[in-house]
Amino acid sequence: MVQIIQLLRTSDDIQRMFIKRGYNINCYIDRYSREINQCHVYSLPFSMEYMCNVANNFVGGLFMSVRQLQLYDFLVPFEHDFFARISRAFPLLNILNVISLHGQKKKLTHQQNEHKQTSSIIEYPHLMYLSLNRVYVDYIKQFLFESNAYLPYLNKLSVQYQDLIDAIENFTNNAEKVNCAKLKYIILFSKPSMYPENFHDYFPSLVNKLLF
Repeated sequence: MVQIIQLLRTSDDIQRMFIKRGYNINCYIDRYSREINQCHVYSLPFSMEYMCNVANNFVGGLFMSVRQLQLYDFLVPFEHDFFARISRAFPLLNILNVISLHGQKKKLTHQQNEHKQTSSIIEYPHLMYLSLNRVYVDYIKQFLFESNAYLPYLNKLSVQYQDLIDAIENFTNNAEKVNCAKLKYIILFSKPSMYPENFHDYFPSLVNKLLF
């Protein structure tokens, strides 16, 4: 099957091949170079609780069954608009793992007027666990800054400690306090030698922190 897909040029070609075999599917292709491509094929209606390796060319839709999602793109950064599509496509998401080592090119400014700032906020109403331990620092800002995201039930965060420090400017930036206030568990990679005095001011609900 892999060899057949490699010979097909477009997602429409792939979709027609499956339809002829009696399958109802959707698909999209991430094209990185002539040698490196990634094809995503999934059945409809989608009934699984987990979806992985979702990248920038994700075509959207509504996936009510998905509770756990992995976003991974090793060449193209995830921008704010992409995360807005993700929040609409996976409204019942509980666990999100983001993997991207490329900085965002379309960073939102925090000096927007009130209307633009409110309209740009992305809501993840059921997200409880967020893994950001393999990301560029921009994505920590994307989720922890209240001007970017609203995470009312987030209670567990996985992140590199130094990246966290860089994102919130050594705990001097107040923009992310709303999204940190309810965190009960933090998995920190790269153990710090000493915590800042105001560390627990940012995480007042913290029950435990795990260090690696």
